Amino acid sequence: MKLERLLMHVLLWIFAVITMRAQCDANNFTVTVSPGGCPADGNIEVLLPGGPPCTGWQAILTNPGGVETIRNIPIDGGPIDFNSLAVGDYTIRLVNGTTELFYANNPVQVTTTYQAMQISGSSQAPSCPNTATHYTPDGTLNITIDNGGNGPFLYEVTSQFGLQSFGPTSNTSHTFGNMEGGESVSFTVTDTGCNVSQTQDPIIASNDDIVSNYFGANFSRDCPSGCDRYNVGFRILVYSQNGQNNVQLPGNATISVNGGTPENLSVTNVNGNTINFSYPPGLGENDTYELEFDDGCAVFGETATAPLMDNDFLNVFSDIIYEEATCSFLHVINVRGSGFINISPGSNDNVSFFCAPNSANTITIDQETSPGTWVTIFSGNSLDVNNLFYTLPGPGHYRAIGTDDCHTVTREFDTLDETDPLDQMTINDSSSILEGTGAVVIDRIPTMGSSAPIPATTYEISPVPFVPSLTINPGNPFSLAGPYTINFPLTYTTSINRSFIGDLPPGDYEINITDVCNNQAQRLHTVSTLAQYNPSIQVVNGCFNSSRIIYDMNPANVASTLNPRAEVELWTDNGNGELGTLVQGDIPPDFLSGSFDNVMSGDYILRFVNINFRSTNLNENFSVVTLNNNDREYRTSVTVASFQSITVSTSGSFCDLNDTSSGFIYTEITGGTPTYPMTYELFDVSNPSIAIQTHTETDISVTNHLFQNVSDGSYQVRISTPCDGLDSNIDLIPAPIQASISANNNGAICAPGGDVDLSIDLPETLFDIVWTDDQGNTVGIGSAITALVTSPTLFTATYEFNPQFCTSSVINSNSVQMQIDFLQELAQIGLESTTCDVSGANYTLTVELAGTSPYMVMGIGAPGTFNGNVWTSDPIPAGIDYNVNFEDVNICSTLTVSDVAPNCCVFQVTCPTFPPVTLECYDDLPSATSLTEVEFEALGNADGSIGDFPCGIIEITAANSQDMGNCSTIVTRTYTITEYEDTNANGVRDTGENVILNTMGCQQTIVIEDNIPPAFVENLPGDISVSCDAIPVANMLIATDNCDSNVQVNFTEEAIFSNISDDFIIERLWEATDSCGNLEQFQQIVMVVQPEKETVIIDACVEDERIDLITNLPSSFDTNGIFEVISGNVRLDGSLLDPSSFGIGEHQISYSSTEGTCKYFMDFTIRINTNCVPCNTSEILASNTVTANSDGINDFFEIQGGEYCDYVFGLQIFNRWGQIIYESDNYRNDWSGFSPNNTFGSSRTLPSGTYYYIISVQNQEVEPINGFIYLGAD
Repeated sequence: MKLERLLMHVLLWIFAVITMRAQCDANNFTVTVSPGGCPADGNIEVLLPGGPPCTGWQAILTNPGGVETIRNIPIDGGPIDFNSLAVGDYTIRLVNGTTELFYANNPVQVTTTYQAMQISGSSQAPSCPNTATHYTPDGTLNITIDNGGNGPFLYEVTSQFGLQSFGPTSNTSHTFGNMEGGESVSFTVTDTGCNVSQTQDPIIASNDDIVSNYFGANFSRDCPSGCDRYNVGFRILVYSQNGQNNVQLPGNATISVNGGTPENLSVTNVNGNTINFSYPPGLGENDTYELEFDDGCAVFGETATAPLMDNDFLNVFSDIIYEEATCSFLHVINVRGSGFINISPGSNDNVSFFCAPNSANTITIDQETSPGTWVTIFSGNSLDVNNLFYTLPGPGHYRAIGTDDCHTVTREFDTLDETDPLDQMTINDSSSILEGTGAVVIDRIPTMGSSAPIPATTYEISPVPFVPSLTINPGNPFSLAGPYTINFPLTYTTSINRSFIGDLPPGDYEINITDVCNNQAQRLHTVSTLAQYNPSIQVVNGCFNSSRIIYDMNPANVASTLNPRAEVELWTDNGNGELGTLVQGDIPPDFLSGSFDNVMSGDYILRFVNINFRSTNLNENFSVVTLNNNDREYRTSVTVASFQSITVSTSGSFCDLNDTSSGFIYTEITGGTPTYPMTYELFDVSNPSIAIQTHTETDISVTNHLFQNVSDGSYQVRISTPCDGLDSNIDLIPAPIQASISANNNGAICAPGGDVDLSIDLPETLFDIVWTDDQGNTVGIGSAITALVTSPTLFTATYEFNPQFCTSSVINSNSVQMQIDFLQELAQIGLESTTCDVSGANYTLTVELAGTSPYMVMGIGAPGTFNGNVWTSDPIPAGIDYNVNFEDVNICSTLTVSDVAPNCCVFQVTCPTFPPVTLECYDDLPSATSLTEVEFEALGNADGSIGDFPCGIIEITAANSQDMGNCSTIVTRTYTITEYEDTNANGVRDTGENVILNTMGCQQTIVIEDNIPPAFVENLPGDISVSCDAIPVANMLIATDNCDSNVQVNFTEEAIFSNISDDFIIERLWEATDSCGNLEQFQQIVMVVQPEKETVIIDACVEDERIDLITNLPSSFDTNGIFEVISGNVRLDGSLLDPSSFGIGEHQISYSSTEGTCKYFMDFTIRINTNCVPCNTSEILASNTVTANSDGINDFFEIQGGEYCDYVFGLQIFNRWGQIIYESDNYRNDWSGFSPNNTFGSSRTLPSGTYYYIISVQNQEVEPINGFIYLGAD
């Protein structure tokens, strides 16, 4: 029986456990996040564990925009999924009636692995300009996905020719053709795997080549072929190289005369963009001709008729110039026998009615000196007929006569009147640069060109009435804004005819004009036409790199709008507000306005450059604020925001809970970069391919849409833009709106009251919200208000849908309440207490509080610690008064506790520790005999201390142990700390206060060890190099020692010689020693240098007296040395040299002296000459007999005399018949009776007999020497 009962209890227990485990466990619900593979397909799964029954539970998902999506939990606990979620932070809670459970790990982050596509586009311009004849839209657009996306991709481009598409494909780039140059197209790349699109609106590159055109014809009279025909040439302008090549091909440049067959023109030359053609047959007057040119892009030409011959054409143009160099007038003329005429509209045709070539043409200028009397003052050829510029001798009556082979034309004319050179000047208003200023334009000579040179002219400008300065503060343009001070009078000197003087404040001005010839004038002028700006910089968002910056200065009366040099540039910002990299340049086509397209995100600087007044010639412009004519610029910053994918908030409800078709869904873009057009589509989740409602928005100010008359169910809202898109899901359930109120301080406020911030978690875009107090008074509207509370109050927020969402009379509404109460005041219980610590250095403070924890503590002893409501401070230094402020969590009031510090005293000494100390000398020991507490605590390792709260007066003394006089010893230094009774507690030891309360000693051990050698006192001599005869005496050095006053200095020196040189060194050594044996040495090296070997050259004549070589030695040389002959077979007599014993030429002698410290060497070069020997041809003697028998006597014919004269002899020997039997131009006394010509038979020896000789001295102006000689040949 007991066993059965036991089994029954076990079964009941098991049943109970199973029942408990089978219940729905909402408290432990789980959330699982699955990242998306696309931008908006993340998933959050919610599961209630425990199994059924899970009745009445709902899962509520709040997206980053605050919009809620509600899912009913199945009875088995799920799971249920929130899908198609974009990246962001979400919160999840469970609701069942009044029970609300928040997920513990909120917020939940949904991520994605998807990488957004980065797309770039580039275009190629069409091959021809848009207006060319052969133009076709053959430009291209290349689209490239640089990175990102999943694929496959669909490429689409829309242009004026319609839609082109390619794909879906895995290719990450594609090129479209059929693109119009300069057209703004729109292309879209769709990642079909995720249904994500990006759109850009680039502008196709334009072919900016200027279209080729016909310029004009040149006609010149052709006299040789008759007086009624022209030589003719044609000019065209072609601006591309391809065009220039094409137009020169056969058949592409033709002429048809009088309707005949087209003939090719001949290319004369190409000069830049100008191509000149000729038609060699020429044209007759009144011939019609048709020209046609084809450059491959444009077909153009001209149809015209050759002009009739004008036999009375001769133009004379008179002018008068005031010349500043002479301050006088010049009368000039331009005579032309040719002129520009418009044979056809728009052409520039020139016709010369005088013959070419020029040889037969003349031009004559005659002056009428008296009535009927003409004098020719100029005559020239036909070049001058066609265009003659000539300066006349003065005013008067003249005639020009032009003549060629066909006709003569005469023109009479008078010179212009001479007037005041300043009378012609005009002054008018012009446009300026700085806002609120004007300009004047002065034309010195209105009939001349604006840049024509004029006599130097000075303009002096002053305001009327006169003031010395004016300050202006223009607000534009951009960086040129700011204050400027203009000083008067202003002076501006120019040699250019036209002057623009700008940046003048409005008002009346006096302008005084003086030219270089001191001609003067005065003009009054009112500046009233003022520059104005209304700048507009607009950034039109595009996709990743296709935003557009539109700028318009909206100028009025602004000079730079009419100056074609002005340009606008777009630069990147380098991060410091300065120019980075040039992005695009733009020459404004329309008054400082324009745009930059395809701009990527980032910070930019819009730069307006080449800003000046109306003239493109800088020399014509002058600013009164810069006082120069330089171009200016101004800048402004522009930011193109980074493209961000849009974020969306979607919400919905029912206007009438009893009408399931009264639902609405409101969707709004809450972030990112919206681009237009924007399409809103509503789908039933069961059929996401067919939209229930669709709306397209083009107004860029609208970022939301309302879907009305929607039934309950599950829906998907899709927003599509040219750049991206986003889907969001919503369950539309007819349920009451649940809301909650929040307030600062959780609905509690400090007495006596104040402002309270109240808010309700409902968006104002959907709801009308009215706040009332417990008296029924309306205190505010909207989702957040601030109300004044002076007593506990119950606030009510009543909310209903905005009528724009609900057109029915029944509107889903509700209310929620919050009570605001007063908080408890903070107070102190009892009195505070203090406790000193055992050291007397610190004390603690204890305070008991009545308030709401946690508390905040500030002041002395904070933060301290709490035990319940009892606070104990951190240790407070003795002697420091306490002052502590307390606040509780309500922060309604501050409680201050303060008083003087308690009295805590104690004798507390800690000896310092000392690191090892070694000193050189006993005198280096510390000598102080008394120390302050600060000095004591700084001793050693600075770890000693004396308590800050002693009971008496502290004195500290110090003493060193005795000096033992050793080089190495140990000294003990003792510090004694004594506390004396402070009888009168004045903190000073007074006379008679000698009672010692406490004493303590501290010791320091110091090692004395002298190991530093002495030091020399003087500036030590450095190593030197000296001559052997200038060795200095060694210095006597003195040394001192840090510990020893008796230092010994020893000196030694040693000479060291070399085997390879006579130079040597001297080592000098000084040694200083103290009593401890510490040694200091110093060594000096003296390098002794021997004299350099010297050389001397002595020139002597062979007959000069003897020379003593010692007299040629330098004065510094030792004269006891040795002379030695190096070359030449001669001898010296000691130091004496006899020139006569030396041969003619150079001889070498050396001298050496090596006995002393200095070694002397010298080389002599002795050059013996014959300059002193007189050369006279009268001393020349010749042999009179030659016996060629080899006996050594008269063997040769010899010429003697002049041995030292360098004579060169010529010799001729004749026989008795006058025949030359021997001849030499450089005779060397070597003729012995032989004939080289074998004059007599085969024998070379001449027969004995008498012969005749002629001796000539070569290169000397002397008479030949002649005579007879007897030859004995036997």
